[in-house]
Amino acid sequence: MSTPEISDGLERVWKANAAVPDAVHDCVHNIVARTVVRQPKAPAICAWDGNLTYEELDNLSSQLAYQLVDLGIVSGDIVPLCFEKSMWTPVAVLGVVKAGAAFVLLDSNLPDERLQVIVHQVSPKLVLASLQNRDLGSRLFQNVVIVGPESLGGKQPLLPSTHLATHPSSVVYIVFTSGSTGVPKGCVITHQNLCSALHHQIISLGFEPTSRVFDFSSYSFDVAIHNIFATLIIGGCVCIPSEEERKGDLEKTMFRMQATLVDLTPTVARLLSHQAISSLKTLILLGEIVTEHDSKAWWGKTRLINAYGPTECTSISTINHTATGPGMVSNIGRGKGVVTWIVNPQDHNVLLPWGQIGELLLEGPIVGLGYLNSPQQTSNSFIESPAWLVEGAFGVQGRQARLYKTGDLARYDEAGNIVCIGRKDTQVKIRGNRVELGEVECRLQDCMPEGTQIVAEAIIPKGSSESNVLAAFMRIQENSLMQSYQISDDSEVRLLVPSKTVELELAKLLPAYMIPSLFFAMSEIPLTPSGKTNRKLLREIGASYSVEELTLKAGIVASTPKRPLTETEEVLQAMWTRILNLDSNNIGVNDSFFQLGGDSIAAMKLAGEARKVGMKLTVADIFRYPAIEDLSRLIKTEEADIHEQASVTTPLLEPSLKAAFLSDIDLSDIPLRADDVLDILPLTNLQETFIAEGISENLQIVDYYYLDLGHHLDVAKFEESCVKLLEGYPILRASFLPFDGKQWMVIPKHLKLPFVVSYVDSDLQDALADFCTNDIASFERNQPIIAFILLRNKIQGTRLVVRLSHAQYDGISIEVIFKALMGVYNGQDIPERTDWSTYVQYIHHQKPKAEVYWRNLLYKSKYTNFAEHFPISSSDSRPVAFRVGKETTFPEIPIGITVASFMSAAWAIFLSQLLGKEEVIYGQLVNGRNAALPNIEEVVGSCINIVPVRVDLSSHRTLAELAFAVQEQFIALGDSDSLGFRDIIDSCTDWPAGSRLFSCTQHQNIEEDVAFETEGFTSRLQRFNNPRRLPYFFFMISFPRGDRLGLQIFAHSHMTTPETAEILLDKFLPVIEKLAAGLKNSVSIDNLVQNIGSIDLRKNMAV
Repeated sequence: MSTPEISDGLERVWKANAAVPDAVHDCVHNIVARTVVRQPKAPAICAWDGNLTYEELDNLSSQLAYQLVDLGIVSGDIVPLCFEKSMWTPVAVLGVVKAGAAFVLLDSNLPDERLQVIVHQVSPKLVLASLQNRDLGSRLFQNVVIVGPESLGGKQPLLPSTHLATHPSSVVYIVFTSGSTGVPKGCVITHQNLCSALHHQIISLGFEPTSRVFDFSSYSFDVAIHNIFATLIIGGCVCIPSEEERKGDLEKTMFRMQATLVDLTPTVARLLSHQAISSLKTLILLGEIVTEHDSKAWWGKTRLINAYGPTECTSISTINHTATGPGMVSNIGRGKGVVTWIVNPQDHNVLLPWGQIGELLLEGPIVGLGYLNSPQQTSNSFIESPAWLVEGAFGVQGRQARLYKTGDLARYDEAGNIVCIGRKDTQVKIRGNRVELGEVECRLQDCMPEGTQIVAEAIIPKGSSESNVLAAFMRIQENSLMQSYQISDDSEVRLLVPSKTVELELAKLLPAYMIPSLFFAMSEIPLTPSGKTNRKLLREIGASYSVEELTLKAGIVASTPKRPLTETEEVLQAMWTRILNLDSNNIGVNDSFFQLGGDSIAAMKLAGEARKVGMKLTVADIFRYPAIEDLSRLIKTEEADIHEQASVTTPLLEPSLKAAFLSDIDLSDIPLRADDVLDILPLTNLQETFIAEGISENLQIVDYYYLDLGHHLDVAKFEESCVKLLEGYPILRASFLPFDGKQWMVIPKHLKLPFVVSYVDSDLQDALADFCTNDIASFERNQPIIAFILLRNKIQGTRLVVRLSHAQYDGISIEVIFKALMGVYNGQDIPERTDWSTYVQYIHHQKPKAEVYWRNLLYKSKYTNFAEHFPISSSDSRPVAFRVGKETTFPEIPIGITVASFMSAAWAIFLSQLLGKEEVIYGQLVNGRNAALPNIEEVVGSCINIVPVRVDLSSHRTLAELAFAVQEQFIALGDSDSLGFRDIIDSCTDWPAGSRLFSCTQHQNIEEDVAFETEGFTSRLQRFNNPRRLPYFFFMISFPRGDRLGLQIFAHSHMTTPETAEILLDKFLPVIEKLAAGLKNSVSIDNLVQNIGSIDLRKNMAV
């Protein structure tokens, strides 16, 4: 079921991961005890506040262990440790584990509120604190035990420290990391996990009996724990600086303590000079991606190691300790204590072959237990025995195991090392393009002087829209490459304007959307307590300046764009400024709307803006005349009643049928009477699909969107805002009721607000999953869909959950709904709008005209039966949805052709070769908002539609002709985009009865996650992912992902199998690449078709 290349790649993966590293069934304090016996008088701790030999450390920690036992500490208890950097921290750590308990190291530099949340989660009996942190400990918990020279005087323990039994499966420590819900997650690690990690890693990391290991890492970072135990097990010495030395005098302190080994993030390592730390033998870089610039600075001067590991699997999982040059340090090496798998980022049940980019999974004895008291989060990240692992392959026996999903994108290189690409969930979107910030930083570094520190980040300047702006924060000396400007009188941050040389160099290295719009100069790049770049603080700095402050300086450009000469050009330029989020000084009247970042969604917004001021402008006009000066010649500004077409109303339901329907409503047991009905509307074809098929297949017909609102929500005020939202948007009050063999939208005049406040003790993510699962099971089909639920948790605050049907919204209007709701809560009015009923009247009135368009387009067309080429899983069982994804280099597309048009043309070529036909017909998802209605971009409702695309390859000579013809078909569509796909097939074709559009292309250029702010709290709108959701078409989805193009097939098992879908993507990728190359080089269609050859999926399928 795979190509030879895929099969070879999978075999290589299986051979590399055939054997899982052995677990070490021991307890970490027992292993340290053997070092004590071996070298009792050797130095164990060298700290700013005192020194300890191994014997002294053992005695003090054993005394503490017995004190803890006397205080009631037993196996399974968790003890928080509140210490500054001190010799007493290792004493406390060892004392707790000898007592059979687990510890949580608290970083005393963190805010009290965060520390209180952590302490609350572990439910301790007591807190251990240093004398210096006594007050802090008391603020965190009522029972504080002080650890220091006064409490641990020269008493010897009564019994050997091993008397207190602990099992290897016992928890040894918990480290709290940031959670997506805003509440720290406790990662639980056992003795076996830690002992196994140290056993497999300690030599590769360069630890030796003579090592003097510098304890730089914050106590909130698990590397600090790893270093303590790795050093004590090998017989080295832990060198502990004071907090002041660690933060303010790092180089001198490392030299004074004669440190030979240190773990640092690349950000911190950039601050140091090897000349100042001549004792350093080993530098371990971890926590961030290592660039070649980082490795060059230290190569040949010390042993350089790149280590990687998520906290959930001890601090380190893979190690690169065998690099042969600075260019080889950036990979993260190979698993140590784990085997490494790479799977489809959207579906961990799909194993990827060698070399493909996917999500990194870890398997082995260092994989931790999960998250403390959070089974839902644990099950999301820790998976049990995926089918491919149980089955085995290529002679490797299948096995059962627990794997951790890292969330990191990676691939194997040819040498077998892992190359980390970045986070799958933290790529930013700039103008609809996914951007990997690490790549931007790397390319910027190539243009800057040696020693420049650069951090790229997406910011939202104060007073701007919610759209991201790409910014670069730099620690740089004044030079001719950058000109510096003061932003405001009290600002320590300065704005940089790059020279023409830098601009030209960046243009060679990066696509336009990956070049920062703003450059900031800083004296220091801020760091988190763990030594990583403090990106949150950088975003806050960027957001502290207004658009006006920044554009006054950043608006300096090398060449002056052509200025507007007429009033119409000025009006259009102002619209472009708002929609593209650009400075008007950078928009010339001869610039292309699409070159400046516009796409079909932005064109729709521009057309809507133009209609508001009386300009008759369509999306098609913008595509055909993308420059302001050309559009202004086209536009004839006049006082036109753009409601005229929509004002011609015709009954959407015959009066007799309506009377019968209302009578049925009165006789039914639903809580609605005929007198309460405001409107009855027919459904669009896609709405019918969402509702009718959802009911017939017993599938989910409701969706759940959620938004975190912080701790300070005024519930009464918010409830009133929800009331106003329902008053402003009648469609949100709708029920979907059956009558005369169809489903109808019934809108009541008023609706008692379905508003529930639920107080929960569990994690909000768990509470959300429980609520949605139960609500789906109990939902009555005939009741109103809309509901507002507030889940409230004392620690995490409030989460809003809104229940909707996709028949009430689409990707554009979901943002409109939540913007309106939060706007009303913040004192704004519901925006000017066109109601859904007006939209339905309009498309009903346009239907005859639309049918003419589609009859002409599909005249004498033949049905493309795409489905017959795919095997399906058993149709006896319930269909199961799946997603299969791939990536490729983002194609270079000629100016004037949109990505959506390019992808559509590529799909046409692919289908032609697959089916052996010159003409093919397939579906395309459109936004359905070309209607000449005011504020069409603000209409709340499900305007999206699936329409046919007809492509005849024999009618075009070159690939460029083909691509432009596909785009012209989209442009000519106009407001015929609203005629439903079933109506098109039934009324405008002579295709066989029951024909349907099987495959559908979709290019996603809408922001998927929108940020909202409420009383200083910012949160992103998200949708609950429910497994009952099924696609109604075979979707081929494309989307930008930085400088790469993402592809995804979304289908279900009654359409085809995941294996077939993966083969299809493998066959489709070369078509994309060859089309892009062919467009660039004016290749003919015949030439490309011969180059591709016929495509037969079945050749690669198992019989």
